[in-house]
Amino acid sequence: MGAICGQIGLEPRAFDEGILDGMISRLGHRGGEVTRIRWRDAWFAALSDGPPAVWPAPSQNALTVPGGVVDGRVDNERDLVAELAREGRQGGANAGHLLSTGLSAHGPAFLARLKGFYAAAVHDPTADTTWLIRDPIGMRPLYLHRTRSRILFASEIRALLADPSVRLELDPPQLRVLLSLGFNPAPHSLLKGIHKMPPGHFLQVTRGDVKVHRADALDSGELDLSFDAAVDAYRGILQGVVRRCAAEKTGILLSGGVDSSALALLRTREGKEVTTYTAGLAREGAEEDERTAAWQAARALGTVHRERMIDPSEIPALFAATARICEEPVAAAWGPLFLRLAEAATGQVKLLWSGQGAGALHGEDPVWRWVLMGEWVSGLPPLLGRVVGGVGRRIGSLKSDGTGSRILSFTEERDRIYG
Repeated sequence: MGAICGQIGLEPRAFDEGILDGMISRLGHRGGEVTRIRWRDAWFAALSDGPPAVWPAPSQNALTVPGGVVDGRVDNERDLVAELAREGRQGGANAGHLLSTGLSAHGPAFLARLKGFYAAAVHDPTADTTWLIRDPIGMRPLYLHRTRSRILFASEIRALLADPSVRLELDPPQLRVLLSLGFNPAPHSLLKGIHKMPPGHFLQVTRGDVKVHRADALDSGELDLSFDAAVDAYRGILQGVVRRCAAEKTGILLSGGVDSSALALLRTREGKEVTTYTAGLAREGAEEDERTAAWQAARALGTVHRERMIDPSEIPALFAATARICEEPVAAAWGPLFLRLAEAATGQVKLLWSGQGAGALHGEDPVWRWVLMGEWVSGLPPLLGRVVGGVGRRIGSLKSDGTGSRILSFTEERDRIYG
């Protein structure tokens, strides 16, 4: 885990050291190693438990060179470093060095070449320009607060509260959005004066001029792939992601469904030690109790399996604890269960995975077959295809009954998707 924070000056004005120190203090739980960089108009800090992605290094800090801080990872860092080297530029110290060199050389067009998950801040004093960047998927959060004289940014809202000008005041229109959608889409948050950098966007500050742009890193057009080709491509990507995670001891929140079971299957194939965790409610016949299916999956996959029972009387306290931890409220009933399982895994594993939300993608929804049928019959003659295909798609969009198919019950689909 890591974090970044900092301040960008919009007017000639001294930095408030107390605010900056307060931001770092409020992010202390994200990493004990703190690295700071400071220029005339920008101040950055990065926190981590390992080598921070910061450039220049503390021993090389200079007010005249581009630099940056990164929370996350650039997956194609080695390829981009090689490309810059062929141009006669050095950017291989870490992700901070790569981004500061690439942006200084190519400007925002360089962002379209990045692959990975990251939130970053980069400052180029020679061009008097600062960039705040968020990856195309939005895997790493980045919160902002702007006044007339400065922009504060941080990986968590609580860090911004170190500035007395940031007030804990609800934004009524966004409260309605939260109650309607279950979350607040970027760039808005539930609080007045606090915004989120939208995924795949960057904020550029040049001589006090502030603009937000989209980084065209993703092609939003449809892929011309057959279903089988799409399955093969996705399987390769998923296997590659699992293989790149180097931690030996992995924990997986296991429901027995396709998503979490697929992660456990691929991880065990890598020869890694896997511990699976499942929560159950101590109530007879509880629909939320997934212990039986999870135990069957764990037995078939050969994982070390642990169960955590939750008494219904604990739920109110768990919701309160979840609210204190989360940066923003999200209408998701699994939050308290996730918190209890994370507590159970603490100290036992170095990496904890969840397949939350991937069930539909993995074909776990029972009406998935209807969706495929709708796609197939839509290729029939126009009139018949429109009628039958429309019925299939309509059925496929109906709400699931929540039972789900289990990876151990549908071996033919397990073999089809995961080889």
